[in-house]
Order: sequence, then C-alpha cells, then structure tokens
Amino acid sequence: MASDSNQPKRVLILGSDFGGLYTALHLEKKLGREAAVEITLVNRENFFLFTPMLHEVAAGDLDLTHIVNPTEILVETAGLSSIRITVPASLVRTPARSHRL
Repeated sequence: MASDSNQPKRVLILGSDFGGLYTALHLEKKLGREAAVEITLVNRENFFLFTPMLHEVAAGDLDLTHIVNPTEILVETAGLSSIRITVPASLVRTPARSHRL
C-alpha cells in the first residue's frame, strides 16, 4: 500500500481525562498546528472534571462549576477536534470480579 504524502497524519486519542486531554494539548503544542497532522479526541462525556479538587466541592468550599470545563472549549481553543460518543451499556464489558473469604 503506497502512502499518499498529501494525506494528513491522524492521531486518535480515546478519553479526555487527564491523560487524554493533556496528551492532545501537548501534541498540538509540539507539532505547532501542522496541517499535516489531525488530532482527534474521543470521549463519552462533553466535559473535563478536575478531580483533584472534587473534595473541596464535597466540603462546600468550592462550587462544581469551578472544576468542570466543557471539553469542546478546551479542545477548540487549541485547534483540535473533539467527538463525543455514547456507548450502549450492552456493549460495555464489566471485568469479572472475584471475592476471597
């Protein structure tokens, strides 16, 4: 299969928690918005939850709106594309659980 030099390289990142979101932002910064690279972030939620501060929300010291950011705004500001997917529960495999007494 011959590679077409006009086709952009594509990077697909699954999940937009800390790892996925910061990987996408880092790649975009490193690659300098090259036209030859498309970075797409796929997630089932449309927001980023800053979990390290979740305990402050539970304690009432901080409002939830301070630790939740729409993924689309974070991604579009960086020049990336974002896709929100929904996976039916019937397709999600749960890990087998074992219990020891």
